[in-house]
Amino acid sequence: MHIYGNERAMDHKDVMRSIELLGKEVIPAIHEIKPQPYESKGKAGPHGSGPGAAGLAP
Repeated sequence: MHIYGNERAMDHKDVMRSIELLGKEVIPAIHEIKPQPYESKGKAGPHGSGPGAAGLAP
């Protein structure tokens, strides 16, 4: 996940509300996500599937 801010000047109260929502709503929702392991279909791409091929199942 990537969070980017500073699109424009924000009032302090808006910044604080954003931080509050991040802690109360966004992060708890992310903790509920149950990621599934990546299943290789035999196509490991140009870098192969050996050691150091992050994210690829053997």
